[in-house]
Amino acid sequence: VAMAGSGGGSAVKATPSARMYLSIAMAMVGAMMFGLDQGNFGNVATFLSFRKEWCVDRYGDRETCIHLKTAALDKEWEDVFVMWGATLITLGAAAGALCLAPLLANKHGRRPCIAAGGSICFVGCLMASYLSFGIQSVFFIGRFTTGFGVGVSCF
Repeated sequence: VAMAGSGGGSAVKATPSARMYLSIAMAMVGAMMFGLDQGNFGNVATFLSFRKEWCVDRYGDRETCIHLKTAALDKEWEDVFVMWGATLITLGAAAGALCLAPLLANKHGRRPCIAAGGSICFVGCLMASYLSFGIQSVFFIGRFTTGFGVGVSCF
């Protein structure tokens, strides 16, 4: 509904609808993906299978990586792998929200922006989990890509 605005131009009066609430809920899925990932990564870094996959023979031996107390003392494991694994998703989210999301949203609207962000996030999750094949750089690129998708989705 177009109405006369205070500056003489027309203003649109939005009326709440189920479609509007659904759009808001879908946009919030990106924020939920970010929060869940950040919360889960801290826990996953303590899992025995995760430490066996990523710590042993990279940041220490079986003795220093398997036991939680000694793994927590391993500064290289904590300061390189765990820190960058947690930080790259945040940096990716900032990059996605500042680079691709404004262009996509301005040209095509929010719905394609959310869909593209979800798809990018999905690809990043695949890279960081099933498609990394134990290669640390692929894991880190996957973490950044996951964040990039979250940033695009949340714009």
